[in-house]
Formats: sequence, structure tokens, C-alpha cells
Amino acid sequence: MNEADNQTSHTNPPDNNKPGARADHNIDDINVWGIVKFAIGLLIIGIVAYIGLYGLLRLFEHQQQASERPTPLMARGAEDRLPPPPRLQMMPGSPSQFKTPDYEMKGMIDEEEKTLNSYGWVNKENGVVRIPIDQAMKLVLQKGLQTRPSPGPEATPSPAPEPPAPKAVPGTAR
Repeated sequence: MNEADNQTSHTNPPDNNKPGARADHNIDDINVWGIVKFAIGLLIIGIVAYIGLYGLLRLFEHQQQASERPTPLMARGAEDRLPPPPRLQMMPGSPSQFKTPDYEMKGMIDEEEKTLNSYGWVNKENGVVRIPIDQAMKLVLQKGLQTRPSPGPEATPSPAPEPPAPKAVPGTAR
């Protein structure tokens, strides 16, 4: 190629709009190694930015948890204002599933009356039973109360003990 042809090719680019015209370019003009270096650099910057932002996120979460204070008592809901469990009785004016103290007291008295007026075992292994109070009072009137012998020089030795019979304990609860 001579110099005249070289100048015309640079000054008058080929008209690609015409049919049959071809584009003249050189494949060697593209720097592949530069594009690869740019992509590798972009990838490294992306990874470093991701790691840095992840660490920053963890730092912010830690700072937020450290700075959080409990909500003021009056700003909480009705259920949050109740004392911690176990709640033995209902607080006056609070809607809850618990009953009033009078209701609980009546239930406790009913349970104790049922225990005091029924038969049952106190200690099955030792043969100790529970009998109703009315029945126990009748037995005390019939047999009398046990008394201790008075200590004195004329005390006689007691006979051999008999095997224990089931003992009736009047009104023993639980």
C-alpha cells in the first residue's frame, strides 16, 4: 500500500450504508489483556466492598443492640404491665384469665372442706388413714383421750407392745 492510499483510507472512511461496502478494521486494535485486567480489578473491588459493608452492618447491629433500652412501663401494653409469672392473684382493674381473690379463697375452702369430710389415705405404707371430723369426734368420745402415765417410783413395767393398728388421724389435710 502506498502513501496515497493510506491517506485516503483515513480521511475518507468507507460508507457502510452502501450495499456491498465492507468495514475495514483491525482485530489487533482490541487490547484483550487490558479488558481482563479491568474485569479482575472490578471483581476484587466488588469483593472488598462486600466484605467491608458486611462488617459495617454487623457493627451497626451490635451498636443498636447495645443502645436499646427497655420501653418505658407506661408505654407498654396492658399485658406487659402485669408482674412476671407466677401471678397468684389478679391485679385490680386488669383484664386477665385469673379470677378474683374471693373466688380463689372460696375454691380453697371448698377443697379443704372436701378433704376434712372424706375418707382417704394419709400414708398408705404406715397404715395412716384420714376420717371425717364428725366421725373422729365420736371415736374420741367413745374411747377417751390417751394420757401419759405419771412418773413415780411405783410405776410398773408396761406389757409387750402390740402390733400397730391403722391410726385414724382426724381431718388431716393432704
